Amino acid sequence: MNYLYGKEWISNKNQEDLVQLNIALDSYLHFKKNSIEILEKLIKKKPNFLMANCLLGFLVLLTRDKNKVQIVKKIIKKCNQIINGASNKEIKYFKILNYWSDFKLYKVSNKLLEILKEDPKDILSFRLYHFNQIFLGIDKSYLENHLELIKNWKENDKYYNLVLGMTSFSYEENNQYERSKNLAIKSLNISKDDLWSWHALAHYYDSKQENFNGINLFSDINWNLYGPMKRHLWWHKSLFYFYNNEYEKCLNLYDNYVFDENEFYLDFCNAVSILIRLMHKNVNVISRMKKLKKIADYYLKQNLFPFIDFHILLFYYFLKDRNIEYFDDKIFNKKYFNTDFSDVYKRTLKPLIELIKNDKINNFNFLSNNFNELGGSFAQRELIHLSLINISNKKFNGQLNNKIIFHLKSKKNINKLKYV
Repeated sequence: MNYLYGKEWISNKNQEDLVQLNIALDSYLHFKKNSIEILEKLIKKKPNFLMANCLLGFLVLLTRDKNKVQIVKKIIKKCNQIINGASNKEIKYFKILNYWSDFKLYKVSNKLLEILKEDPKDILSFRLYHFNQIFLGIDKSYLENHLELIKNWKENDKYYNLVLGMTSFSYEENNQYERSKNLAIKSLNISKDDLWSWHALAHYYDSKQENFNGINLFSDINWNLYGPMKRHLWWHKSLFYFYNNEYEKCLNLYDNYVFDENEFYLDFCNAVSILIRLMHKNVNVISRMKKLKKIADYYLKQNLFPFIDFHILLFYYFLKDRNIEYFDDKIFNKKYFNTDFSDVYKRTLKPLIELIKNDKINNFNFLSNNFNELGGSFAQRELIHLSLINISNKKFNGQLNNKIIFHLKSKKNINKLKYV
């Protein structure tokens, strides 16, 4: 089991420990719910296993919860005491953990790419780069990096199908739909147990809108094995019902599968996204919005990502909750000043806040970029466009609506507008 290349670069030479580390990695790569549990048991047995500690730190940071960063800081403090004798790559991973815990995500992304240039088949770096970059904004270089990396993989390589799934997603987010579909199907023909490949295929159906036959996707999966990623797939399925105007089915899926009471950022964003869409269709979801408020309040002052903040902004606005006042320029300038997202705040999030809160917009051109800088996928950011059109129809008798439509220039946006 050398797919973490443990024999080559991990300082811990105990074969049994390496096997457990690889099992934990495999669990994470497949979105299973037991990866942290496996690592905690391993670390309890081998507290000085540096790479196991680093991987645990990464998994905690992937929760995107500032309240949990103190856990990672303790891991880092411990690792500082056991780093002597570590390999060069272990030291690189440890530095990445430090950058990430300090919210220096551009540094994290660049350092992961440096590892991948030396070792394109390092699946952990590949996956961490793939996900972190999503929240830094997906652009042409994201696809180019995936295409460069996949050249180094062969069909008989373990995790080749995962690489296909990640590359499929990068194709879809760059509007190359047929290539995205082909890679997702190729991946699933190799193995049906990669939720991210199913996810990429769901994105394809969402983007192409081919009668939304995506409703029948992922019907034979043992969901009991998986963590929150399963609820994101159910969110995609709820969107298919939404676009088919089957709002009762959409709401039933939300109640029984999408909503979760635990504080996890993606669950919260999923829930906000579907409830506000339904609200735009005059479906009464206020009681559900109120139930979700506890989680919105939990994330309100974390300001970890513009991606999370725009969901919170829209949530409070449509709930008519007083916490909308937190989205004040003076407060947010301080929150985002000297962070990796300070420019994104100024260019995109700030004018969005001004438009939604104050009916004020100085430059409509900021609408033309699909809000890529806010991170996430278009399927997630589409909520912004739909909400702006809803707001403008109510407040400006459609005048602002016409300008917004004019500035939604991409084919992807224009297609979506038929559902408004």
